[in-house]
Amino acid sequence: MRKHFLIAVLASLSLFASAQETSKYFPMDFFRHIYLNVTVEGREAHFILDTGSPYSFPDSTFVAREGLQYKNMFKARMGGTGNGKATVPVINNEFTYSMGGRQYKSKISPVIQLKEILGDYADGLVGLSEVGNAAIAIDFRNGRIGFWNKIEAADLEGYTAIPVEYKENRILLPIRVQVRDGITVEGKAIMDLGNPYSIDFTRAAAEKYGLQAVQPALTSSMAVGGIGGGSSSGDFRALSAEIGPFSLDAPIVGYSFNTEGALSDGKWIALLGNEIWSRFDMVIDAAHGKLYLRPNAGFAEPFDCPVQGFSATYRTQTLGCWTVNSLYDGSNAQKAGLRGGDRIVAVNGRDVKTYSHEAYRTWSDGLQSVTLTVLRDGQEQEISFDFDAPKL
Repeated sequence: MRKHFLIAVLASLSLFASAQETSKYFPMDFFRHIYLNVTVEGREAHFILDTGSPYSFPDSTFVAREGLQYKNMFKARMGGTGNGKATVPVINNEFTYSMGGRQYKSKISPVIQLKEILGDYADGLVGLSEVGNAAIAIDFRNGRIGFWNKIEAADLEGYTAIPVEYKENRILLPIRVQVRDGITVEGKAIMDLGNPYSIDFTRAAAEKYGLQAVQPALTSSMAVGGIGGGSSSGDFRALSAEIGPFSLDAPIVGYSFNTEGALSDGKWIALLGNEIWSRFDMVIDAAHGKLYLRPNAGFAEPFDCPVQGFSATYRTQTLGCWTVNSLYDGSNAQKAGLRGGDRIVAVNGRDVKTYSHEAYRTWSDGLQSVTLTVLRDGQEQEISFDFDAPKL
């Protein structure tokens, strides 16, 4: 009898411990960005976690669609990763949202056309202004995230601490990138979980280290690169990238041609994005100057070279199409006549409105060529091309 009772007690304690562990996290969706389930005044939404942004804010289309109204507003000129600045309305100390069972209030919340940049699945953005002082635990492989008030020793088992600086709602950390024999770039970079790429060097760093001369390289232009408009950049494959004791082999990295915005700035050398961070389990304790990293199962996966020759933004819900946002110079897509701003209405004869966001994520898997039906100047036309051979 006592033995059965003891077994029951131990089982209950095990379940309790498991529930405690689970309760420290809540689900997230990861596809190039971290999508959080957020509630804004009773409306369900998907907000992107962006540690490169000091602010949290809603998308302008989401605000209009849901009939949200704010009394305390002003206008301001703001910039981001786009090559310029834009005048945007700003909510002053009135924007609130809930996630993970907690409510947050943002002091400054720009209202921007975020869907134009990131697509229809993004209804807003969570920056560091409200969550930066919490310990942010991210488990990419299992799709979960936690915002903790306290870190227990057991939470950090197997992790390595990396020193970071946290100031003005930005997280900076040292990196070292070996570009070629004799070319090594070292300095402080911004931890940017709103960036889907790997390492994006600023124009200032590119000019200082002569990165524009590195070959082979792919150059591209984006119609909408971020707040402030378009963007242009180059990509090449480096030899290695080091963050603390961790070395990543042969990453594809980028450099910016922008003359304005976060990618032109000389205050830091680069933005570090999710092609890097998704290879780790992490606990960000920026308030105490620490980033804890533990390589996950994807750490050693190769950095793939893009071969489609273009990228398109998912705008099915708002525009009924995908918009061509970037084109690689000299790609087969560009040579076939595809242009930035074209509206893709069908892929190999399939209406893009039949693609869910999940299906959109893998639309090119298994393909080596494609026929796109695009809408340009009110006229439909078909553009066919083979995907490019990997050039990096």
